[in-house]
Parts: sequence; structure tokens; C-alpha cells
Amino acid sequence: MSIETKQPVTQIRPLLYETNLPAIDRSCIESKKDTLWPDLAINIMSTLLLGASNSCAQLLSSPSRQDIDKAHSKGKWLDIGVPSVRNLGHISFWRVCLWALLFLSSISLHLVYNSVIFSTLSSVDYQAALVTQDFLKGAAWNDTELAKIVDLWGGPGTANMNQLKDIQTSAAAGSLTRLENSQCIQAYQSSLYESSWKNLLLVTSLSNNNSIIQVWMHQAEAIETSENWLCHGDVGPNGNAATTCNFNDMVSHASSWKIAGVCRDNTYSSTCVSPFDAPILYCLAEPFPGNCKIQVSTTLLTIVILFNAVKVECLLTTAFSRKFEPLGTVGDAISSFLEQPDDRTANLGPVPKSLVQKHSWKKAYMSGSQNMSFPFKRKPRRWARAVSGSRWFICMALCLVVWCAGFFLYLTAKNGSKRSSLSFTQGFDTSPANTISFTLGNSLISNVLLANTPQIVISFVYLFYNNVFTCMVMAHEYARFASARKPLRVTRPYGEQRSTFWLQLPYRYIVPIMVIMAFMHWSVSRSIYLVQLEIYDNNGELMEGRSVTGCGYSPPPIILSLCLGGAMILLLLGLSARRLDPGMPIAGSCSLAISAAAHAGKNEVDAAAQHIQYGVITQDGIDERGRRRIGFSSRPVEKLVSGETYA
Repeated sequence: MSIETKQPVTQIRPLLYETNLPAIDRSCIESKKDTLWPDLAINIMSTLLLGASNSCAQLLSSPSRQDIDKAHSKGKWLDIGVPSVRNLGHISFWRVCLWALLFLSSISLHLVYNSVIFSTLSSVDYQAALVTQDFLKGAAWNDTELAKIVDLWGGPGTANMNQLKDIQTSAAAGSLTRLENSQCIQAYQSSLYESSWKNLLLVTSLSNNNSIIQVWMHQAEAIETSENWLCHGDVGPNGNAATTCNFNDMVSHASSWKIAGVCRDNTYSSTCVSPFDAPILYCLAEPFPGNCKIQVSTTLLTIVILFNAVKVECLLTTAFSRKFEPLGTVGDAISSFLEQPDDRTANLGPVPKSLVQKHSWKKAYMSGSQNMSFPFKRKPRRWARAVSGSRWFICMALCLVVWCAGFFLYLTAKNGSKRSSLSFTQGFDTSPANTISFTLGNSLISNVLLANTPQIVISFVYLFYNNVFTCMVMAHEYARFASARKPLRVTRPYGEQRSTFWLQLPYRYIVPIMVIMAFMHWSVSRSIYLVQLEIYDNNGELMEGRSVTGCGYSPPPIILSLCLGGAMILLLLGLSARRLDPGMPIAGSCSLAISAAAHAGKNEVDAAAQHIQYGVITQDGIDERGRRRIGFSSRPVEKLVSGETYA
């Protein structure tokens, strides 16, 4: 009889997760359930906060009428109705500072939000004894043989003889739990496993002089390894240690499970004489209730409170500031231009954004040639045309890169896992069974940052996604004025105008997007997470020096994240194929193009406060060049004719 002791392959540093709040002791199953809903609530709140922060940042970067007039006088244009970085160079300094604070606080919050509440999980060392059926009846064994042991690395190992006697007594009394072969393999297949069991007996049909044939001293390791006693016992193929474990195959053939390469002569590997295979009848396991904790990091909680306070201050300052009135939506801009027409864009006619972006047009505009004629081209266009090619490229490139990175992580997790199953039956719990090896032993801060970096990446990609989405929806809303008489949707309504609470995006778009984003942030937080593990010895005593912190991963949430991300990409592409009303040029977010269209009829008062429509204002007649006027009017209008020139 021999005993093999498995040593950890990684040096583990003590756990340094500072917390001053009392920990809640729970069973490991209860702790998983208890942290599931707080995690979901945190991600819902963070998504709402991100939405509020983005809306506030969009308002701060939105130009005032003074900003637009100043830019137009220089032949430049500003973005209206969309999140914009280009506007930052044209707005006041205090607004730029608030915008930067919102941006930086969002980064900081996403780096720590999902690590404030965490659960400390547990794993256990154990003895696995290969015994004959006589052992269960109290048969004796030779204590001298227990001392003749050489472990995996050539150092001495020692079996806990008193514990083996206690286990034998428990087995005889029937207080151990019987596990069939498939259950036993699944319960003990991981080297770092939050098991419900510890010491066990593997009952074989073989007979032997000693009732204990072999004992393996298993230590919970920092990484999952395939060098497992379940697979190879003492000797692998060709006298070497086995290096692979096909747990799926083992479970499928559990009824004929054999532990291969067991030595009779207390030696190991190539020096073993006549190794044999031990058929297993069943296992008897000693229950291990585990001792998991739910904790709150006061350090990270303080950071969250601090940056939330910064955000609230920015939101309040923006909401109650009287220093500027931003044109946050295209309705705000149209209303402003109808009330105070921009003389620089009078008589320009239907001007698309694509024309404004041309250098030749800018040169003519700056020379004062406002009476230039631009033939209107009436042709069907899709929503996608409302977004510039560079915006589309950046958005889709980021979306695809992040999605492919997630898919690669899933494939890595699937191929690298040694567990007997890899499906949604594993649930969305944070288990230490799948750990990222290079994170083990790293500082707490580095692991927190790594676990939460995907949150930053997703939020960053969402900014571009939201920008493209907003541009298309805005173009759709703008183009509808060519076919129907509607009131303007503005941030400060009066008359017949409608109010908006989500800036440019209507509820039917923003609510589903925010729901998907909340669940995506939550699923990502369960895909890569902070692992904190307390190791117990085979007597059930906590081993302080072997606590470990690192990052783990879970395949089912990765799959859900990929599905949600893929759905959002398909949604964006699907909407981009919708058709725009061809009755007016695509102005996009361009203030110059919107200003050129937003002129009311002659002697028309308060058109912005009424139901209006874009088209040819018939009551205004024609100008000296034979052109008819176009604009937004509460009076009767006609549709533009392709090829005609207008003022």
C-alpha cells in the first residue's frame, strides 16, 4: 500500500481583500443565490446611471444657439441631437470639464462596481482511499506500509491514520454517503473545486492482504490540472504520469470505471513493478458543508460612493444651470431656427449633409454666395445613409472585435475545461473550478481591474453604438416631416410641441436597448469574475496561509453575452436597411443642413409652436431667380420635385 500526496503547483499569496463590514456566513449554495440578485440589481442601476450620464454628457456637448451662430460664421458646423466629441472645441470650458468628469467617473465606476459585493468560496483537501470491501467491515491494515510513501514530486507524504480509522468507523456505521461511479467522478473531477464532499473511500472488487490498497492525499490546487488520481492512479502510459483526463468518456462508461496504474509496491512511475487496474464498485463520501461568506469591500464601496457623488453633482449642475440652453434634439434646433432664422443659410434650398462636407461648398458659402442653386435629388435612401462611413466603420469594427474576442474566450473555456459537462446546467454561479492561471497570486487590485475591464469595453463600444443608432433614428424622425404634419419634439415644449425625456431616442427604442444593456453587463460580470477561495484541510479546518485570489470564467454567461451582443448588432443592421422618406435631403446631425431647411414662410408667426410640415411653401411664390421657397411651415406645402432648384 502507498500514499500519494498532490502538492499545489502555484505559490499562493494571502488574500488581501480588505473589508471592515461583518461577513455573512452562508452555505455555498445559499451564497450563490444571495449574490445573484444583488449583482443583477447593481448592473441594472449601473446601466441606468450610465444612461443618465450619457444623456447629461450629450446635453453638455450639445451646442447652444450662440455656439452654432459662431460656428456658422466661420463656415463650420456642429452636431445636433447626437453625442459629440467634435463639439467640445466649440463650447464653454466649464461644460467641457463637466463632460470630462462624467466620462472619467463612468470609467472608474465600471472598474469596481461589480466587485463591491462578493462571495468568498471554499474548497477542501481530502484523502481518497482505495479500499477492499473488507475495509467496510472493520478489517485491519498494515500501518508500516503507510510510512513507505513517495509522493508525486519525490518528497515524503503522510496519511492521516487516525482519520482513516474514523472514516472506517463511519463507513461501518453507515454514516457516509454512497455515490455511484458517475456521481463520484463528477463530484471529484476538479482539482480546485467547491465540493460538497471531502474524504472518500473508493470501494474496489479486488482482494488484498491490506484492506487499504492505496491512499491519495489530494490538495486543492490553484489551477485545474489533468494529473488526477481519478484517471491514472500512480502510473500512466509507458511508465509515465498520465497527462490527460477525458471526464466525459469516464462518465459515459462509469459502470466499468477503473483506476489504472495502481502500484502494489509503494513506488511510482517507471520504478513501479506490475501496476494493475482497480475496478471501482462505488464510492463512500464524507459530506463537506462548506463555509462560504458574503462580504462587502469598504474600500471599493467608498470609491463607488465618491464617484456617484461626482456624477450626481454633474447632473444637478447641468439640470439647474441657467448659463446655457442646449439644442439637445433636432426638434430644439428646428424650433430655434424657425423663431430666429439664420440669415447665413437663407435661400440655400435643400442642402444635404454630404454637400456641406465638401470643401468646394464651404468655399462658396464663405464667399457669400448664398444664392447658389442646388438641384434636389429625390431618390430612395435607407437609414444607413444617415451615418457617415467612418462612424459605421468604427462602430461595426469595435462590435465585431469585441464579439469575436468573447467567442474566442468561450472556445478557450470550452476546450480548456476538464469538467465532464459544459452547458447551461452549470448555471450562472461564480465557481472557482475554472480559473485564469496567470491571475493567481496577483494583487487584488490587478484582479479587480481585470475582472471589470470587459465592463469598460462594453460601455465604450456602446457609446459608438448609441451614436450610430441615434443618427439613424434622428434621420427617420427628420425625414417624416416631408410626408406628415407633426409637432416638434423638444426638451422645453410650448404650444403644440411635445416633450422628450430621452433626448433624441423615443421610448420604443431606448427602453429595449437599456434592458438589453443591463442584462449584458450582468451576464458579462458572471462571465469573468473575481475568485476568492478559502482552503480547508481534510479535517475541515481553515488553512489561513493558502487563501487564494484570482479571476475565474464561466461559459454559460459567456454564451448569453454573445447572444445579447449578436442580437444588438443584428438589430442595428436590420434598422439600417429601413427606408427613409425621400421627400427631403438627409441632414444628419449637421447644424448647417438643418438650418438651411428650417425657414418658415413669409410673415408666418409661431410656426414652431404648431403642427408643421417640410416642403414647398406655396403661398410664398417664387423669387427673382424663379425659385420657389422650401422650409417648415404650418401652412399648406407641396412635395419637392426631383431635379428642381429651390430657395
